[in-house]
Amino acid sequence: MKSSWFVIGTLSLCVGLGTVACGGATPEPQAPESGGQAEAAEPTERVDPGAYVPVTGDAPSIEKDQAAILAMAGTFEVVFDFKETLALRPGYKLHKGHESKALELVEVVTNEPGYVVLQHILITDDDGKSMVIKHWRQDWRYEDNKILSYRGKWVWENEELPAEKVKGTWSQAVYQVDDSPRYESYGRWYHRGKIAYWESEETWRPLPRREHTVRKDYHVIVGKNRHEITPEGWVHHQDNYKLDLDDKTGSPMLARELGFNRYTRKEDVGFGAGRAFWQKHQLFFVDVRDAWDRLLTSQKFIQLETNPGGIPLWMKLLKIAEKAPSPYTQGASAKEIEAMVEASLVNKDAGSAGEKSASR
Repeated sequence: MKSSWFVIGTLSLCVGLGTVACGGATPEPQAPESGGQAEAAEPTERVDPGAYVPVTGDAPSIEKDQAAILAMAGTFEVVFDFKETLALRPGYKLHKGHESKALELVEVVTNEPGYVVLQHILITDDDGKSMVIKHWRQDWRYEDNKILSYRGKWVWENEELPAEKVKGTWSQAVYQVDDSPRYESYGRWYHRGKIAYWESEETWRPLPRREHTVRKDYHVIVGKNRHEITPEGWVHHQDNYKLDLDDKTGSPMLARELGFNRYTRKEDVGFGAGRAFWQKHQLFFVDVRDAWDRLLTSQKFIQLETNPGGIPLWMKLLKIAEKAPSPYTQGASAKEIEAMVEASLVNKDAGSAGEKSASR
């Protein structure tokens, strides 16, 4: 299946990644170099790290929660399904929904008590060839009182919440393909036998990739997330409202949208190109994450432009990755990466822009 709305936003990801990312020749996972015509070597046996085994008994809730978070790792067939269900502005006509299928490899980057990082690698079919996309990332922290909140128009605010407000909760921070921020919220995990779910507080976020190049009539998704672990995999529920910050009609909310993304656990076949890509580039993206961490904690308000001159930041970063020494040594391109990330900062005092955009 050719997934058009992913291709619109990510086809250029092929630039600089060679045939590993774009179908064609696929290397052995243990030696991820582009070239040659061999098929991706698939492991004959592999224990899926995401198989969910609920922690029972009198174990601390943090252990039960962390087991559920780790259940989102593994190999999945995914259906992404978004539909506008309710027009909220007079005269607004519901837009056509979006549905797509792909394979998704979810790797555990970090697993420490109270802190988990999961990286998603999307493997989609483009005219019969595999195309690998470094997809979104989710960071989970226990009782995290430092939240990066989106304020609209590419401004984020570093918020510090009272410790009692986040007691027993987990924050989930979601990042884009270039590891720039998307949204962050916090909420509690609930456990019911072999089912577990997490529900977020209301969260602002930028337009999704499926719409940011084709929609100019709204600025913010205002939504709540629910991550539900099931015996077959997991589901990401989204209850979204589309908000126009420049509204002059008295009806700033355009429509309600429901998202239902189903991750069904799949045998480990067809994921070789994704594993090879991540094995080759994972240390490079450690340096990318570190550069973003420094920038995002440098001031109260952060205003970003990650497509200066019309060239997406992730394309620039991947060109750096391609010319870097292989195998990559952590720190090898750190200065160049940091300069590229810092160039995304619109100014060093985005406070006024943030206050203007945050018209809650």
